[in-house]
Amino acid sequence: MSGTHEATEEAREATTGTAAMRDGGASALGDWIGWLERDRVPIAAGVGAALAATLGTGLRVLWNLPFDPIAIQPTVRSGATTGVAVVVGLALVATALGSRRPGVRVGLLFAGVFGPMAALAHAASLPAAVAVTAGGGIAMTAGIRSPTEAAALRAVLAATLLGGLVVSLGATTGLVEGGLRPTGTALYLLGVGGLGLLAWSDRLAILAGVGAFLAFLWAASASPFAVGGTLLAVFAVATTSHLLVGVALAGAVAAGVRGVRAGRPSVLAGAVLVILAGAPTTAPSAATALLGMTLLLVEPQEPGTPSDDAAVTPEVGA
Repeated sequence: MSGTHEATEEAREATTGTAAMRDGGASALGDWIGWLERDRVPIAAGVGAALAATLGTGLRVLWNLPFDPIAIQPTVRSGATTGVAVVVGLALVATALGSRRPGVRVGLLFAGVFGPMAALAHAASLPAAVAVTAGGGIAMTAGIRSPTEAAALRAVLAATLLGGLVVSLGATTGLVEGGLRPTGTALYLLGVGGLGLLAWSDRLAILAGVGAFLAFLWAASASPFAVGGTLLAVFAVATTSHLLVGVALAGAVAAGVRGVRAGRPSVLAGAVLVILAGAPTTAPSAATALLGMTLLLVEPQEPGTPSDDAAVTPEVGA
């Protein structure tokens, strides 16, 4: 009888333990889903993508220097390019999963899944370009809907940036006339420069933007060939005035500084991404630009929620 009682107790403990493990697993899954629904994953993904883009840009700069301070093998360069594209794609997917808007989720998932394919296979350049442009259009349309002055400014900036992206990428892939590529680049850079309007009420951010503008113009006047060669080889910016590039740099710096002062790392990451994307003439660079645009301009909350109007750009009218 004692042996039977002990066996019964062991079976009860095993059943209780199994139920506890099941409950614990369900709780962990619930915590993970809840974490996805908050802003932590999109912010971490955006910051990680910005760091990856910064590293990739640094390697391209070193690769294109007229001397060799650090020997970089071609395999390392190509691997870094592919790695950055994959990281940006994963960040787009993570940002999509963290959004509460169905349209934003669909658009960013489409761009995040198919966008990096161009870096993995050249034959996928056209489908990847279509995915990024279509997905970006869906995400921007669904993500900016509040009937406020701030939302109106975001909508204008998003339309300018997305228009430049579509024309630049379309001209490179043959979807539109190839001669329109400089027009698309200029339109995109104009939109990046317009991001400074998001920080108009922050004097320090504006001063930082003006300082970046003046510093770039000084560098361009002191070494025009070096600056022009870097813009072409690293950022794919060709036949575009240095003045417009300086305006774009000023806008990105102002928006980034405002993000730091507002305690919003996602805004800083977005500013870094839109400027490091350069001219969005390839699907990977266009995906980088789209991620930056999303972090800067798309409202993370549903329209009508208390934090909706101040979600991403509380600077406007503050």
